[in-house]
Amino acid sequence: MIVQWRDNKLEVVYCDSITKPLYTDMLKLTRQLVQRFHLCHLYVDSSASGIIHELKQGYNEYVPYEKLPADVLDRQIQSGCGEPLIVPIPFSTKGKSMLQHSYKILSKQMIRND
Repeated sequence: MIVQWRDNKLEVVYCDSITKPLYTDMLKLTRQLVQRFHLCHLYVDSSASGIIHELKQGYNEYVPYEKLPADVLDRQIQSGCGEPLIVPIPFSTKGKSMLQHSYKILSKQMIRND
């Protein structure tokens, strides 16, 4: 899913569901979407370490992200369009706050899916 903030709403610009994807196909699709939509951040579940490492290498980013302090990762998550492109999100620790934020956006009707 690709979203953007526009006119104080979260706008879904791309969404797809892929059944039983191959690793290489997902890497290829991800690179195509980054290029097509000129993404400034790509948030990936941090448990997908293989994909994260592969993408970070491909975009010449700091690969051993697991060694970064938690506050650095938090700044990367909340930063605007800056470095890095690939941002791992630990759903195990951030999932609850992400769900709360999603609920807030939905309840205030701040989402647009045209």
